[in-house]
Amino acid sequence: MNSNKTVIMAEFSDVRYDARVLKEAKHLANKDFLVILYMYNTDLDKNIIYRKGNIIYHVYSLLNRRRNDSIIGVTKKYVEALFFLIHVNIRILMSRADYYHAHNLKFLFFFFISSILHNGKLIYDAHELHSEHYDNSKTLNRVRNKMNLALERLVLLKCHAFIQASEERANYISKKLGINKPIVINNYVPIYKISQEKKYDLKMTLKINNDYPILFYSGGVYDDRLIAFEKILGSLATIKKVNLVIVGFMNNDIKIRLEKTITTFGLLDRVFLLGPVPNDKIVQFASSADIGLIPLTGESINTKLSALNKISEYLMSGLPLLCSNYDNLNKIVNDNPVGKVGDVFDVNSSISISTSIQKMINIDYYKSLRSNALLLAHKYYNWNNEIKKLDYIYATND
Repeated sequence: MNSNKTVIMAEFSDVRYDARVLKEAKHLANKDFLVILYMYNTDLDKNIIYRKGNIIYHVYSLLNRRRNDSIIGVTKKYVEALFFLIHVNIRILMSRADYYHAHNLKFLFFFFISSILHNGKLIYDAHELHSEHYDNSKTLNRVRNKMNLALERLVLLKCHAFIQASEERANYISKKLGINKPIVINNYVPIYKISQEKKYDLKMTLKINNDYPILFYSGGVYDDRLIAFEKILGSLATIKKVNLVIVGFMNNDIKIRLEKTITTFGLLDRVFLLGPVPNDKIVQFASSADIGLIPLTGESINTKLSALNKISEYLMSGLPLLCSNYDNLNKIVNDNPVGKVGDVFDVNSSISISTSIQKMINIDYYKSLRSNALLLAHKYYNWNNEIKKLDYIYATND
């Protein structure tokens, strides 16, 4: 495809857990591109640079990224983040490359300027619908969305390829900006076949001493999503015969509040918190659960048209889905090419949440949906199909 051309990528996320960035970087590296990647790692105590194959990793230490427990802690967090952003943007501006592959907004302007200065091709790979990222009910949020929109309009003047992470988001931004529909590269996982040897045993690891089904959640737990989890925990206190495993990241304040709620509802023997898992291991973890949980919250258009890694992760693990009833998720659950793969609930209604959980934890019901989940993942919702579009983008912009 190429003769050792250079690609620069940068993202404000942890190098261990951002599946989309790593999958694209590794794919391009396997096609003999030299990929220079800037990200961070919250466990490092110093910045490091290393090379694996055709990827040169510039990984920054952000030890305080998850802190939110004191004025000093918050200050350290923002100072570290600011240093990272300034340093990486300067490196982007000074670096000559054949392709500037921008993920999201924090480095987008400097990718744009650098592509002009060094006559490189700009690929804008938007993980979010940034012009609708915030709930427009608040004045400050409307200002933020307009600023994001202005930046995107500017960048699209020079952009050689514009990518969105879902059909719904691509259609929306196409109509909003009056442009051709962006290329869609969905957030799916590679085809993965679970073997008993590689299967991770959650019940054994967590010492779960019951035979109840396991609801499984992977990803971040943020302030708005915490509210949904508190309602879910309230339902579990009543339903009894179900476990919940949360695998993901959260700051200290949220973890303390979540642990307190678990204790208050008497759920210490049925609700378990694990730290984040590297993206190439998540399917193994999820495969020993029973139902994939997606308690999405928020009123922004970006949230309602969400494109989530965990949908494909759960399906590839053979897990039926239990989701918030946003149109995008409802379509996947009930209106996909292979048949029903789960159930949806109103995240703002405790009654709706309880009703859906009760329905889904019926062993005959969720096991009957497993074959549909696996078929949907292996035939349609997988990275093996999506990555062909990235090849097309780079081939047509050679």
